[in-house]
Amino acid sequence: MSKKFRVAAKSPASFLIPKDQRIAINYELDGSPIQLHFRTRYLQWGFSTLVPGDFWLDAVGEADRLDIAVCRFTNAGRAMAEIMSFAANACTALLEPEVAFELAHSAAKREYFQRLVPADGFAYTSRFVDVEATTALIGSIAGNVEKNRIMRAVSHYSEALRSWGMGNELRTLCQLFLGIEAIKTASWRFEAETLRLSKNELAKKWGYDEKQRLSLDAFMDSGARINLIFRGDKDLHKAAKAVSDSFEHGYENFPALYQPAGRALVKTAACLREEIIRVTGVGATVKAKILDDRYVRPKGRSVLDTYLRGTLTGEADDPAAPGTAYPYLDWESKVTNVSFDQKTQKYSFQPNLQFKANLATGVALTDIRFETWDGSFFMPDEKWSGAV
Repeated sequence: MSKKFRVAAKSPASFLIPKDQRIAINYELDGSPIQLHFRTRYLQWGFSTLVPGDFWLDAVGEADRLDIAVCRFTNAGRAMAEIMSFAANACTALLEPEVAFELAHSAAKREYFQRLVPADGFAYTSRFVDVEATTALIGSIAGNVEKNRIMRAVSHYSEALRSWGMGNELRTLCQLFLGIEAIKTASWRFEAETLRLSKNELAKKWGYDEKQRLSLDAFMDSGARINLIFRGDKDLHKAAKAVSDSFEHGYENFPALYQPAGRALVKTAACLREEIIRVTGVGATVKAKILDDRYVRPKGRSVLDTYLRGTLTGEADDPAAPGTAYPYLDWESKVTNVSFDQKTQKYSFQPNLQFKANLATGVALTDIRFETWDGSFFMPDEKWSGAV
């Protein structure tokens, strides 16, 4: 006999749902409805504004047992969270269940579950999702005849965002190419339907020759990648495919693939994202919102990276303190204030860094300079020569 349960799950994310808004989805899994509500938690931590914390799921539905509810509701939430991540072009970690319990109004006893997970951290981001456009995108995917292929492509793109960052170029590009492989058939089918052409007519338009070694299906998949996903950029398609094939089939050692992966990464991500949006069939207004300049740059994990540069002075042969392998600073970081600019819709974080030097006697660190960057952004260009 099914019982009704409520499950709460959360994850760090590089996007925010506005403070007074939620994204509500009526999800159906194997004929059983689940109500999913998503929001960003805003926390009162004593600063001049509420602080954005984790991305949260509140799910209610029926299941035979509590553990089944935890698993099914969380997985349903993860699938929808990936579309939100895709729409915002910003990473979210996998939702992790924290609290679950039985919703029994008359029973004296009810099942309860809690998973001990870290408390909410700062969400170092000011990228707000467009709730209306994202909700419309979710609905368009749900009603699309190609929804399974689209969801697989979205999942690969979302996974690529989780690894987005310096040093992960190869893994990220290959994840994106998996997304391209997932969407290619839906891509040419959508194109044929849009142009009111048959499969054979579209193949002929693209120059298919039956005397070629390629079968019609293989030609259509290749044509979809080149003509639709990469928008005719044969050089970019060739470069991305070569990296993906070399990685998958072991043609090259990984170090030889890092630089070509980095050079093709950003454009390949943009091509895949735009094609997925096109194939969903969303209206022009929604499409324009999701492709707005606010969402052009992919965002990886929400983190602030701080660098320290300086000059070691002193005549000691080894600048490291006795018993240590190298000179270094013990440090502690504490955020002293968080503010929000209503006009620009951006948060500002003011950290206070405290240091203790571990240096040899007579050695000092001078000319100290600090740099703090949004570590979620990584945008190598065509001239990029590899991680340093």
